[in-house]
Amino acid sequence: MFAALTHPERPVWNSFETIDEAKLNAIWGTYGKHGAKHCGGNCPLHQLRWVRLVDCETPHLFAILSTQPQIRDTQYPTIITAILKDRGYTMKQISDTLESIESV
Repeated sequence: MFAALTHPERPVWNSFETIDEAKLNAIWGTYGKHGAKHCGGNCPLHQLRWVRLVDCETPHLFAILSTQPQIRDTQYPTIITAILKDRGYTMKQISDTLESIESV
């Protein structure tokens, strides 16, 4: 059973029976690159948007994994890793990329 946020207007946790269902439906709230740091999400360019994880660009997925410690005890890492594997990344490549990001 997988759980992740799935309702963009009123975020709620949903359970999914399969990882494929979770990959297609899990969402993530984003202010855009550096949005919250710039204005705290208060300017028109950096309003909170809800996007499906599967629609995020690969660098964004790696950024989520490496900068959002609050997701460690959730299903998000599993879902994001599965999306990255679908995009052709091996577990070693994912691990190596995360290590290189964290060492910067």
